[in-house]
Amino acid sequence: MNCQELTTFLQKVLDNRGLIFEPKDEELEEAFALKEEIERAAEDESLYNQNIRSRVKLSQELNLSYVGDFYDDWAVAIRKESKRTVFVDKYGNFFKGPDDEVLEFEEADRFSGGIAAVLVISDDPAKIRFLKKDGTFLNGFYCQSQDSDLSRHRFSLGFALGSEDNKSIYVKSDGTTIDIGGNYETANPPSDGAWALMKERTGLYEFHSFLGKGRLMTEFGNDTFDDAAQFSEGFAPIKINDDWIFINTEGKFCRRKEDNTIVQIHRSFWNPQRIAKIESRHNGWFRFTAGALYGFVKEDGSFFQDEAGSRRFVWTSNFSEGFAIIRFNVGDHAIFRYIDIAGKYLRDEDGKMLEFTHAQNFNEGLALVQQTAGAEAVWMDRQGRIIEFGKNISDKLNA
Repeated sequence: MNCQELTTFLQKVLDNRGLIFEPKDEELEEAFALKEEIERAAEDESLYNQNIRSRVKLSQELNLSYVGDFYDDWAVAIRKESKRTVFVDKYGNFFKGPDDEVLEFEEADRFSGGIAAVLVISDDPAKIRFLKKDGTFLNGFYCQSQDSDLSRHRFSLGFALGSEDNKSIYVKSDGTTIDIGGNYETANPPSDGAWALMKERTGLYEFHSFLGKGRLMTEFGNDTFDDAAQFSEGFAPIKINDDWIFINTEGKFCRRKEDNTIVQIHRSFWNPQRIAKIESRHNGWFRFTAGALYGFVKEDGSFFQDEAGSRRFVWTSNFSEGFAIIRFNVGDHAIFRYIDIAGKYLRDEDGKMLEFTHAQNFNEGLALVQQTAGAEAVWMDRQGRIIEFGKNISDKLNA
């Protein structure tokens, strides 16, 4: 709504406040209709929809095919003609280097702590560099690895994951580095509680602190594990022998409220398949694999189920921004649906379940989907509406 439309609507609500607070029996139908209109207006004017509209408006003005959300004043955007990645601010200014030229990249992650991981076009082969807000790179440092997920190199607590001489190191925001030695096969960025998960060359896992605490030790004295995943949302799954157990950032085990016993995930209803892997927590749920099937579990030991009561799935993504992707095999092809954390599938305004031949996780309020085989991929919001960057979508957002 523009200002005039909003004023008119608010006046309508005030004029009919009796319908809202004290409707008569013969006015109930009209009262329910007004209530639904108010709910639609509130959703339309929510910060979420305002954010989407402003990003679409910016794409129209600057001829961009995508504009992300804003972090440290800048949003990742994609130029429509060159398909190069750039940064823009809310006022339509492009991010520039010291020579006052607009900086373009093969790919870019959002700014975090004043630094963004970018894939530089001019490098051959392309390398991941750390871009500062003054347009220069962090001491010329770059990552040798060609990690497809630039967010793994995002700064957190003043550190980012890097690589040098084909081994993992940590980069500090002042450009200095920390060599973690040659005893580790893989490393991860620091997460909750400043703990970073590392895998030893022996195959064991451990958590290292960036706050000088050393290695994380559980309440039973364990500091190495057969398997583990990163801390996220305050918890991490660890595997000791054949059991998966959840711990908090102080090393305390998660326990059942009813009898204070430790939550241990092994066979449960998945018998005879043991749970092979539990991943980090997203939106309150841990994704796991058991044989060829997937599911979700909480730190209290409860399992996720969809609106039909199913708890086993052919494939799922992790939850992201309140939704996960579920795969279903239909004949000789696959379809994908979005499900929320309550187990409800995403539907259109007519109540029809939305299905796609290709789907990606929601990120910054939007997901890239393919509605039918061979069709062009489009952006979709969390209400299931198609968002057309560079075009006027006010009618869709106000529907």
